[in-house]
Amino acid sequence: MVHHMWPGNHNPRTISLQRQLERRAHQAAVSQALARALPSCAKAVLPNPFDDRIFFVNGNMSRDRDILFVGRLIPQKGAHILIDAISRLEPKEHSISVTVAGEGPERAQLQTLITARGLNGCIQLHGQVTGAGLAELFNQHRIVVVPSIHPEAFGLVALEAVACGCVVMASNAGGLPEAIGLCGVTFPAGDAASLSETLQDLLCSPHEMNRFRATADQHLAKHRPGVVARRYTNMIRKSCGK
Repeated sequence: MVHHMWPGNHNPRTISLQRQLERRAHQAAVSQALARALPSCAKAVLPNPFDDRIFFVNGNMSRDRDILFVGRLIPQKGAHILIDAISRLEPKEHSISVTVAGEGPERAQLQTLITARGLNGCIQLHGQVTGAGLAELFNQHRIVVVPSIHPEAFGLVALEAVACGCVVMASNAGGLPEAIGLCGVTFPAGDAASLSETLQDLLCSPHEMNRFRATADQHLAKHRPGVVARRYTNMIRKSCGK
């Protein structure tokens, strides 16, 4: 039984089924952070894989945009934190390009916030994108920001961004630090001032971004589908006493 959701995010019927299964199954979690948060004991960590047939560095594309957010437009995902952080940048950095990709009930409020902060020329609301289209979007951007306020069990979008050559800035909520490894930096969840300061430093330091990218291959190796599949089969053999 592998846990993929943070405790408290389940509906009552799912929780009831989960409790029944917990007594009968060996348990694992997709991150160390989730394993520590579970009320039951997870004996192993089986991290999420990424689809390396779709998410990879495309050398034929021009990486000519600066910052990308990808996620459902709900308060928990923290797109408003990114907008607040962009508005705090020094004036000379307001020429940067920011894309917010996703749909959700907060879209109209985010557009209002963008307008109120005078960022219409800087931030573009893109709409939802998945699969190969998302990989293309990653390959057009230098930095991906994952500003989740509530804990993420892992944070697959951060891993996919790394695979496409992006430097990732993620909140320290849940398993996100494990998803990015040494391929980016974290900031306190909900802290727009800290995010703004870190963005300011990174935008002014191409050398630092190259340093983060240099660690990507080693980090991604642990999350390739074949490697993760072997970890699953090894755990199954162990649980069956083989």
